[in-house]
Amino acid sequence: MTSGARWHDRLFDVMRDMGFIPSKNDPDIWMRPSKDGKVYKYIAVYVDDLAIAAKDPAEICQTLKDKFKFKLKGDGPLEYHLGCGYWRDPDGTLVADPKKYIEKMMEWYEKEFGEKPK
Repeated sequence: MTSGARWHDRLFDVMRDMGFIPSKNDPDIWMRPSKDGKVYKYIAVYVDDLAIAAKDPAEICQTLKDKFKFKLKGDGPLEYHLGCGYWRDPDGTLVADPKKYIEKMMEWYEKEFGEKPK
């Protein structure tokens, strides 16, 4: 078994222990209802990157670090994830902005083909 598969198996056990269940549509999206049952907490997993959507994501991060000894980096507000920048507009809506990814792809294209894409 690869180290990635072992990590994923461990994460599966940890998510279950924390009360999260995998989505039926995508087993790498974990969800758990809040204590009052009015909202859900979500954790999206891509390889070893986590994106947490919750009213108090710091509580989830702290549990992962303290109880389960995960080494998390970049566990503050979501700013950049999987090639996409994130920010909030004036009314607080989370906006996904692929500008950095597009810029990287443009640089790669120019380096690879010696010209800008048309």
